[in-house]
Order: sequence, then structure tokens, then C-alpha cells
Amino acid sequence: MKSIVIIIGTRPEAIKMAPVYLALKKRLGDSVRLVSTGQHKELLWQGPKFL
Repeated sequence: MKSIVIIIGTRPEAIKMAPVYLALKKRLGDSVRLVSTGQHKELLWQGPKFL
């Protein structure tokens, strides 16, 4: 089975990708992975609560 990996680095990216990630996760389940590069990690954790 193939996986989909979504890579985010900044808080604005996390905000923009939240609906995409949640929709894919709902449809495909565990084959969707979210990866953070760690850039702006202090601000990233203040973003969407899907992380």
C-alpha cells in the first residue's frame, strides 16, 4: 500500500494544509502521514489542533 506524506514547515503552511490533511486522513486513514520540518516549531504548535 502506498502512503501520502504531507510535509509542513511553518505555521501558515500548517493552517493551509489542515483541511487537506483532515480530509485525506478521514478518507484514507493510516496511509496519510504528517511530517514537520521543525522550522518555526514554537509557532507551529499554536496553529491548528490536528497535529
